Amino acid sequence: MKILLSAALACHVICGTCLSLADELPGFDARPFQYQRNVIGEASGEALGSIPLDAEVYRHSGTENGKLRLVRDSDGRISEVPWVVEKVEPPRKGRGEARIPHIIKSFIEKSDGSVEVTVSLEGKSAPPARLEFSTPLRNFEKSVDVFFFDENGLRIPLVAAGLIFDHERFLDFRRTSLSLPATNSRQFLIRIAEATDQQRSLVRELTRTVNDASGLTVTKRESVTKREFRIDELRFFTAPITASPGEDDATAELVILERIENKESQQTELVIDGGWLPMRSLSISTPDRNFRREVSVQVPAPDSPGGWRTLQRGTFHRFKVADFHDERIEVKFAEARSDRFRLIIANADSPPLSIANVHGSWGRYELLFLPESSDRFLVFLGSTDDDMKKPRFDTAAIVAAKAETIPRETLDLGPLEANPAFAAETVVQPKFLESKLALWGVIALVVAILIWILYRTLKQVEAVEEEN
Repeated sequence: MKILLSAALACHVICGTCLSLADELPGFDARPFQYQRNVIGEASGEALGSIPLDAEVYRHSGTENGKLRLVRDSDGRISEVPWVVEKVEPPRKGRGEARIPHIIKSFIEKSDGSVEVTVSLEGKSAPPARLEFSTPLRNFEKSVDVFFFDENGLRIPLVAAGLIFDHERFLDFRRTSLSLPATNSRQFLIRIAEATDQQRSLVRELTRTVNDASGLTVTKRESVTKREFRIDELRFFTAPITASPGEDDATAELVILERIENKESQQTELVIDGGWLPMRSLSISTPDRNFRREVSVQVPAPDSPGGWRTLQRGTFHRFKVADFHDERIEVKFAEARSDRFRLIIANADSPPLSIANVHGSWGRYELLFLPESSDRFLVFLGSTDDDMKKPRFDTAAIVAAKAETIPRETLDLGPLEANPAFAAETVVQPKFLESKLALWGVIALVVAILIWILYRTLKQVEAVEEEN
């Protein structure tokens, strides 16, 4: 009986320990991270916090920034902060309105004196923002309705009773265009009320009659003429685009890790430190001229150790003959992050180019979050765990604030420092043993062993009792 109670108690203790571990709330653990950086600057709490990402962040944040954490210190209470990484918009040049070509699909004159014109926009331009009526007429006032057609062909009102007019008889006041609300439709119906109007002219005639009561007699004569509302042309325009400050891509010289002049394949191979930067182009500096070379940009192939995968093929050239000068020594490609890039330059039978250095261009990104005015923030980076994933936070409020163009406060990152709490052994331990499935498996095994021990013990007890 004592053996049975001891086994049951042991089982209870093991299961109780398991439940306490499983139900324990997770908190921030700084031990897996090799580095930390202080966030410099004070946030007002009334704006969206923005931290520009630099080369050190890219190098140590891992794939998809999985090895990056933002931590809030609020009066000694440490907690992780939700964040999103967004691309910084590049600068954009402003421009005026652009004309949108269209074709007239139909014209209908209605019995009530109105006319309806159906038009279809051509091409794939931006949505129309303004409709202009080009007409030579003066002294008029017209009511215009504009409809658009949805994907089901239904007619939806866009502008109701829009007014175009010309009041030249009184003063130079004329408006012959309508602003259009945003829509992605490419087909519109324009209805002009009272397309035919009446022009009235009043003529006063003075006549003199001679009689006993001689004097002047004034008579009035009114003439009425009909006038059609002549439209020379309908014109659709896009909205003007205002200039955007934005920022250009970052550019810097990259470290050449390895340079090989492969005589067998007649090509130059340059292995370049990519630093996990979101690279978009590579360019070379060379004093040579009058050359043209085929080039390839490659990154390590994930499914082939030691192999390379081609991102882009292109050409380098520089021509300088008398006054003629033309060159392109940059190859652009779809944005890619890698620790290494390989640039292959085909020389054929020509001598290799004298390459002084290689420059890279990469996109700018920023980390957005919702700060509090009294909080202190830290960024933790780097880990020996290549399987570390980006946390899945609720970031809907951050995305909504960005969409609503909430003002931003830019905060800077301090220098990269070693994390004193870093403990590599907390990272490299087998992941299987950390899962709940493995934990329950161990418990099941222990329970099975205990049951087997109980069973053997009971058998031994029964054998002793039979002997007695």
